[in-house]
Amino acid sequence: MKNTPLLSYITIKNKTFSFVYGHLFLILFLFTCIISSAQQKISKDNMDYHLSWDGSSSTLKVDLNYYVTAEKDSTVFIYGDLVGGQNAIFKVLSNIYAPKDDQISIVEADRKIIVHHQKSGWKKLHYEIDGTLVIDAKRALPNELFRPVISKGSFYIIGYNLFLDAANRSYKNVSIVWDSFPVDMPYFISVSPEAKPNNAQVIEFGKRKDVLMVMESDLIIKKYNVYGSPYYAITSKRDTLLDMQKQIRPYFDNFFPTTRNFWKDYSKEYYYLCILPLFNDVASTRTGMNLGNGFTMKYSGSFDLLKKEVIAHETSHSWIGHGLKFKSSAMENLWFSEGFNDYISIFNLAGSTMIDKNEFLTYLNQNNLRPHYTSPVNTAPSDSIAKYFWKDGKYEKLSYQRGFIYAFYLDNQIRLSSKGKYNIRAFLLDLFNENKGSKRQLLTIDDFASAASRYLPKEQVETEVKSYMLDGKLIDFSKVRLVNEFTIKIIDGIPVLEMSEDSNLQTLFKWQD
Repeated sequence: MKNTPLLSYITIKNKTFSFVYGHLFLILFLFTCIISSAQQKISKDNMDYHLSWDGSSSTLKVDLNYYVTAEKDSTVFIYGDLVGGQNAIFKVLSNIYAPKDDQISIVEADRKIIVHHQKSGWKKLHYEIDGTLVIDAKRALPNELFRPVISKGSFYIIGYNLFLDAANRSYKNVSIVWDSFPVDMPYFISVSPEAKPNNAQVIEFGKRKDVLMVMESDLIIKKYNVYGSPYYAITSKRDTLLDMQKQIRPYFDNFFPTTRNFWKDYSKEYYYLCILPLFNDVASTRTGMNLGNGFTMKYSGSFDLLKKEVIAHETSHSWIGHGLKFKSSAMENLWFSEGFNDYISIFNLAGSTMIDKNEFLTYLNQNNLRPHYTSPVNTAPSDSIAKYFWKDGKYEKLSYQRGFIYAFYLDNQIRLSSKGKYNIRAFLLDLFNENKGSKRQLLTIDDFASAASRYLPKEQVETEVKSYMLDGKLIDFSKVRLVNEFTIKIIDGIPVLEMSEDSNLQTLFKWQD
């Protein structure tokens, strides 16, 4: 008697491998039951994910249920994202298979899993994600932030590298639930911060990449209240030298309320900070990313100014970068989403008393003015940045520094023009109010200059954006007037900012409503 194949044929680079398991009736029965259950309970517009992890291994097992309407058709899935330079992310996948009615082709170079269907109806795809830690000191930050990291007692993954994209189909939602997990291990999922792993979640398809899931035996989760909204602080006891919960509490007490007041925006349902130590043993460092309703960061070393600022920077992206975003073909307008955002994060850190005058000057001079005015690429046009962004740190920093410096300059010009009545906050608040809710759209330079025209001549702003931000011309601070609290000296061609002794940093970065 011939054995009956249970699983599909998998074709890789024109080679076909047959997986024949014989009469494994029990497994076939389980496949059938799962698909039948999905058909009864899950909307056909959903991609339905079931997860399993034993709490000890580095492997996450994923079973995806999805519906196809046509017979003899194919579904093209794409796995992973190249964000953070993760060009080999597809290699974390293994054990990709489907029931016998379907055949799978894999195009690794394009990160594609192509499932060829013989029949319509509910389908299942199984794959496994290897979250083994990559030991690489030079790339510890992007590897631990943007890749799955799974080991005994610790699980970390973001939606970028959990969910599949359906390239040739349209789905409204993804649903997700854990079938198997370590029951006593602390757990956090960003879409429902107080949910348990076995609580099913339904997520809008367009927001799937913003999902963060953390499960760890050393996890600490604390809850705060900011203007009636729950805010969550997620840290780990793996850091035995630093009490990170204590370090980040001022954000919940001071920075977040100040930022909400800056934008007059109290609409967020909830927010979270997930601040976890690196596994790689590296010198003091940090990196993070905004994930919609929250922020995740990986770090090592003490809680210094750079860590303090990156938390402020990424959480401020809820407004600049998300609420306000330029229409761009590549990265030519990062000067706004990154540079302006960076300045406003420092603005609000100062206004909420979380940095002092020395820290403010250090960040202006050592992290922006000096490196920008000495950079060999400081006059590169903005449309050249995308090509080198992930390859050259100088290009990666270019938009941040260029936009930060222009925001500082613009802030001063608005203060001078209005004789101290307004600052950059008034201009950005106008821009935000004109582009929120149903009015939200991708910004243009005309939108930017029109909002600024209430405080400065529109033609001046348009010319400055084109010249300084897009074409790469340096601002000549020897010819620029600043408010009385600031003085700039040019030393060896580098602008150096100073503040008068009697100036009050917190007062300077307040505003009038």
